[in-house]
Amino acid sequence: MSFSLFTELVYPLILVAALPGSIDGELTDSDAKHPERKTPMDSHDFETDIRQLLTVTLRPTGSHLDTILILTGPSGQAYQNDDAPGGEGGSMLRVITPEEGPWTATVTAYGEDSRGPYRLSIETQDVKRIMRERGELTDDDHTLLKLGEKADIVELDITKGESYLVQQISGMFTPFLAVHVDGKIYTNSYSEALPNGSQVFFTAQADGKAKLVLTSSSPEGRGLYGMRVFQTLPREEVETAEEPVGAEKEQAITPEELEELEELEELEEAEE
Repeated sequence: MSFSLFTELVYPLILVAALPGSIDGELTDSDAKHPERKTPMDSHDFETDIRQLLTVTLRPTGSHLDTILILTGPSGQAYQNDDAPGGEGGSMLRVITPEEGPWTATVTAYGEDSRGPYRLSIETQDVKRIMRERGELTDDDHTLLKLGEKADIVELDITKGESYLVQQISGMFTPFLAVHVDGKIYTNSYSEALPNGSQVFFTAQADGKAKLVLTSSSPEGRGLYGMRVFQTLPREEVETAEEPVGAEKEQAITPEELEELEELEELEEAEE
């Protein structure tokens, strides 16, 4: 196994604009049409700060709407989801915001005849990055029994009631991430919210350790990858980090964040 491990505390970032929260809407024949899908669409604008956990959930509240959710960030990066994980219906995207600024949540339908009411929920949580790893899948790594995939295994200390987002990204193979925790296994082979990556979100049910299995979706997967773990911050911890009223908040990206973004870009560009 080959990797470099960094554990660090990052100061929380404070939301600079109010979110709309939950929005009740309806897709009808009178709505504007999506330029590519030709289906009705509604658009909702909001703002976030850099490096927040943004969770947008779209649920149909009628029986005739098959939803599609599209998030567009400040720089035009688009994320799209058809079916929410867990088989509960609707659509959902969970993103660590790469920059501050305005976002647009576009609600549309899967089929041209799909119409109906919906509820859109938009939530942000402040986070701190508690682990960062840059590793490599090699022939000397652990071999999984299913298909013979190579894997690196990392243990993560967890606290009861705390929520964590684990991300794996690579430009050299298709990542497959598995998290063993609380007697359950959470897996993800492709995340629509993380280009060239996979991610798993979970809330710890007890103090202890989670086992992170960083592997590939195929036995042939080899090469460099990056891994990050974010922990959501309780509201009281965020409030104690706020500056006095009237103080100017620093919005610029830190040197450490810039270094991390450059490393991830290198991973995405590797062997393309």
